[in-house]
Amino acid sequence: MHSILLIVDKPNIEEAEANQAWLAFQVAISNNLGNNGEAQQGQDQILSENVLLFGANTSFDIFVTLTSLAQSSGFPYQVLFFEKGPQWIQHSP
Repeated sequence: MHSILLIVDKPNIEEAEANQAWLAFQVAISNNLGNNGEAQQGQDQILSENVLLFGANTSFDIFVTLTSLAQSSGFPYQVLFFEKGPQWIQHSP
C-alpha cells in the first residue's frame, strides 16, 4: 500500500460543542502534519481542512491518531487506500 486518503465530515460549527471539537481536531492536524500542510516525510498532505493524505509506510501512526480522534469526537469519516501513488492532474487557470 502506498498511501491513505482520510476524509472527515465537518460538523455544524454553529453548535458550540461541535465547534470546539472541530477546532481541537484542526490543532491535532497541525501538530501532527505541520503548519505548512506537509509533514517532513513528504508524502503527507493537508488537501483541505477535512481531507488528508498520508504515506502508508511512513505515517500510519499519525493516520491512526487522527482517525481515533475523529471517531471519539463523533465525526464520521471515510478512508481510501491507494496501492500505488495517486495520479494527480494539475490545472492552472
